[in-house]
Amino acid sequence: MFKSEYQGGSHVEVFSSQGSDPAGKWKLQGPVHKEYDKPTKSFVFVLEGGNSTSVARMQLPKSEKSTLHLLQKCCVFQLLVTSEARLALELSVQDSDGSKRRIHFSTSFKDTSVDPLNARVPLPGLVVEQWLNLCLDLDSYVSGLFRGHAYRSLEAISIGGSCLVRKIFTLQDLPMDTISGEGGADVPKGYQMPSGVVVHTQVFRCQASSKSIPAPFQDAQETGGGRLSHVAFGAKIPVPEHIVSRESRERKGSLERKGSLE
Repeated sequence: MFKSEYQGGSHVEVFSSQGSDPAGKWKLQGPVHKEYDKPTKSFVFVLEGGNSTSVARMQLPKSEKSTLHLLQKCCVFQLLVTSEARLALELSVQDSDGSKRRIHFSTSFKDTSVDPLNARVPLPGLVVEQWLNLCLDLDSYVSGLFRGHAYRSLEAISIGGSCLVRKIFTLQDLPMDTISGEGGADVPKGYQMPSGVVVHTQVFRCQASSKSIPAPFQDAQETGGGRLSHVAFGAKIPVPEHIVSRESRERKGSLERKGSLE
């Protein structure tokens, strides 16, 4: 959708709730509607997925056969999460090898979990009941979650939960996190709120050293030289020698016990 658009500037607008048909290219599911929000002096889209039986979702592109081809590394959702604190974001990305991977962010997740093509990431400390520029550093998430791979593009977006959505845009550089005080400049002027509206900017990035990210080891195999290795997302990683020695001793002891019984 954005492949032919210029993306070399500071930002790219993906969605705005203004205009006659702002959701024309989106797939809407469940209780989703547009209404005027007096404090922000603008229209917003309201997702009313406040319980497990009520699913409200916005998806772009509408067809799964289409792709966004957004290149900038930061994706920002300008939204207000209601008191139910229910928010789920699904981002489909393409990595440097051309592989498609999905990252699921949700307030319902407690820990990070990863498999070769998918990741589930919690949103701890997410600001609720106030307007928020929720910034996701896709560059850090792809390289941190799917180790050995780099971010290339954002291909699809899905928003679910109980929230108000005003704008979605990408940024070339990380904005300043107003919660921690870290980072660079404010969000672009065109995305700032009217005077008197409390709004925060919260940046989420992958902490590569976090213990919640599991080590990418799945199956133990033996290499041609007799050394054990683990398959980690398609690449063999040798197991440290002290572990190999311990496992060899355990196997030897098991065989000796078996022989004495016979």
